[in-house]
Amino acid sequence: YPDFATPQAHATAIAATGVPLLSSPAILATSIGQVVAASGTETFANEAFTQTGYAIELVIAYPAAATNPFCEVRLTWTDPVSGIVYGEQHYFAVGGTAAAPMTTLGSGPARSAQLTVAITNLDTAQAATVTMLLAQDSTIRQADRWGWRNAANASGIVPASTLATLPDDESSLGYLNAVNVNNGANLTWLFGMAPGQLVQLSGFASSAAALAYNYQVRPVPSSVYTASGYLLYNDVATTGFNGQFIAPRAPVSLKITNNGTAVAAFHVMMTAQG
Repeated sequence: YPDFATPQAHATAIAATGVPLLSSPAILATSIGQVVAASGTETFANEAFTQTGYAIELVIAYPAAATNPFCEVRLTWTDPVSGIVYGEQHYFAVGGTAAAPMTTLGSGPARSAQLTVAITNLDTAQAATVTMLLAQDSTIRQADRWGWRNAANASGIVPASTLATLPDDESSLGYLNAVNVNNGANLTWLFGMAPGQLVQLSGFASSAAALAYNYQVRPVPSSVYTASGYLLYNDVATTGFNGQFIAPRAPVSLKITNNGTAVAAFHVMMTAQG
């Protein structure tokens, strides 16, 4: 159509031709190595949004002496004119040591035209070092998706925790391969996160004696969810076990207590739907 064609003519041509779906990612904010004091909060971004989605990458490190190496990540969506809050989301991201930090990836639909990202260090004694990258895009998403970058986190070292083994498949929150638990003892492992998704836990145990054990799945950190915020809690006297739960906006831990009469080897996998 010539330039002087009516707006309706342009609309008709676009409707007949179609419109390409362009993601067009654009970096809005980058913060490298920002220190968040013990129990402190820092604002990492306060950005105008002109596209339909967001993506965020967080790399968090703590000193090895940290006892609660987690950060609370608060996303606040507001109208930049009126200041009305259209949505607020809270996620909990884990940190590793400086030599082996942990990476959390998040993405989802934009809720309004302004996003503020604030991060609170939940460790009361140790500072956190946070690197953040925030982008907007027009990728079509039905829901938010947050999780670990397994390939980067497989060699991570989380203070005061033992990581489950992480495969490159991000639908897996982690697995245990023939891990021994002595009789009369218990062990706890840290697994990944899959907020809002259905998670399947499956496993089996082997022992030279009669089996009797308990397994517990809880969200962490316990300073937020308490020590009794169970997602699964089962006493088992058979070889195999399985369960399902809806994952919270945080990593989860698996604790196994061996109440039998001999050491038992445990094989476990957690997998998120979708």
